[in-house]
Amino acid sequence: MQQQRNTNFKVGITVLVGLAVLIFGIGWAKSWNFNNAQHYLTATFPTVSGLERGDGVFIRGVRHGVVDQITESTNGTIIVRMALTDAQPIHHDATAIISMLELMGGKKVDISPGSNGSFDLARDTLIGTAGGDISSLISFANSLAPTIDVIFHKVDTVLNSVNDLFGNGALKQKTYAALDNAAATIADLRTVIKENRETLSRTLQDVDRLAVEGSNAIIQLRPGVSSTLDTVKDFIHHSQGTLARADTLLAGINQILAEARSNKSVLYKLTIDKEFSNKLDSMIQSASQFIRQIKKNGMDVNVHVF
Repeated sequence: MQQQRNTNFKVGITVLVGLAVLIFGIGWAKSWNFNNAQHYLTATFPTVSGLERGDGVFIRGVRHGVVDQITESTNGTIIVRMALTDAQPIHHDATAIISMLELMGGKKVDISPGSNGSFDLARDTLIGTAGGDISSLISFANSLAPTIDVIFHKVDTVLNSVNDLFGNGALKQKTYAALDNAAATIADLRTVIKENRETLSRTLQDVDRLAVEGSNAIIQLRPGVSSTLDTVKDFIHHSQGTLARADTLLAGINQILAEARSNKSVLYKLTIDKEFSNKLDSMIQSASQFIRQIKKNGMDVNVHVF
């Protein structure tokens, strides 16, 4: 009887130890924390992408807590409260992102604490984002399937057109001929340059020498050009005085001509007065006849003295 009791006691102790180990293992796997001194951090996400309570929270890649609560707000965002095992220095520019824990499944929250500004765990809220996972990549690939099909169809059309273009071989032959002609032209050009290298060198030297001589000539002619410009300036200065005097002379001539147009001046009688002109012409003709008679008959002087 005593032996049966001992056996039952041993079995009970074994079961209790097994249950304790099982509960500890589940708590360790779920990151249960029985410490009452927890610190809560709140973040908002547009979507949680399958995040669940108990998933890990990592700060700078080190696990510091678990997801404690997930609620949906009235504006459509998801509010995630995270329980941290210890108070971590979080700054105002901190960021949170939901990413894959493992390749085949599981989620976690990665937090970058930032470096600028202060952050109050009790009042402030992080603005988080949801990263991509295998399911989102597969969904994105499925959405691209119609577009990829259209692209492949267009690529096939382009390849068929290219095959038609090069199928008869004419373009290929012309391309080869053009390349051969280009190669021959380059070879001829190299030959010409090689044969006339000395001439080209002398020509370049002559051009260089002419440039130097031209520069020297300009330097030498610069004083003469400056002197010529000074002379021209003096000539223009004197010409201005001459033009001023010529203007005065023209004014005087205009005045004389204006007086000549009036019948009060001698110049008017000599140039414009027809009666005076006729008289003068008659007097000249009479004097001419008188001189001819003197030359022909001589001059008989009969002087009477009173």
